[in-house]
Amino acid sequence: MPPCASRAERAAALGVAVLAAVAAWPGAAAAAECASVQKLNPEQYWTMELVVGMSEERDLGEVRRGHLAGQPATCFEAPLRRLASVDARTRGYVEGLFSFLRSLPVDPAQWKDSPESLSYLQKASRVTGIAFVPAEATPADVEAGSRAFQKWMHDNRAKLTWSADAGKLIVDPEAGPGREDVEAEEIDATSYWTWEALGALSEVRDGSVERRGRYDLPSNDGRFRVPLAGLGDREARFAGYRDAVEQLVLGLAGQTGADESLRGPLVARLKQLTGENLDRPEQWLRWWVRNRDSLMLSGDGRRLITESR
Repeated sequence: MPPCASRAERAAALGVAVLAAVAAWPGAAAAAECASVQKLNPEQYWTMELVVGMSEERDLGEVRRGHLAGQPATCFEAPLRRLASVDARTRGYVEGLFSFLRSLPVDPAQWKDSPESLSYLQKASRVTGIAFVPAEATPADVEAGSRAFQKWMHDNRAKLTWSADAGKLIVDPEAGPGREDVEAEEIDATSYWTWEALGALSEVRDGSVERRGRYDLPSNDGRFRVPLAGLGDREARFAGYRDAVEQLVLGLAGQTGADESLRGPLVARLKQLTGENLDRPEQWLRWWVRNRDSLMLSGDGRRLITESR
């Protein structure tokens, strides 16, 4: 997600990510039809349409209903009023593309070892019109495609917009400033604590009123500045840590079946942030679904703990 995204946008996107992960939970497909109904806003709808896919959609009155592709037990409702919005579709698709980058290793050479990589690149091709991989892709094609995809997102992340005429995301040079035009992006305290928890910050230094440094994320990188006054807010720190834990859990869920060397860093950081001693992706996913609404910041402000602790 672009670092300038608002807290509401981040919360909406993270809510979609939880839905995607729960939908992929083993055994979900075997449940009764519409065991749960998720209410999606337009941005979330388009993210899910890209990341997971929709099935048996029908418009009834002012609502679109259906279920996630291959998951008849996980149903959704979305208001029709803004589904046609160019802005909503752009935001939804861009968040979906960033979720692909967040779910896989930063090093493109490791993408070829993940079974999800080819599917992600093919889905990215569908909404961008760019053939990141050929039809019969080899592991070398996946690595090359991942490099091209990362670079394309890095170069164009602030300039993408949905074109109904072209039927894809296009690059609009006037949609936003290029990275070189921004010396240091101002972020809020929640974003700072999210990136700090993810281990994405470096060269951090405090001035009289601001903290500055560098961020390196799978989707983008650059320099940041954040007002010092907001960093002492425990609510902002809690929200940032919670966002980070959610990203790590869902990123780990996307690594199911991957080599231990790919999962290890995510597991280690989750243990550090929560104090939980879990190792397998499905264990972390169950823990997250069970406890995400009852987490709190520890007294020292360094970990998320459950109310029972």
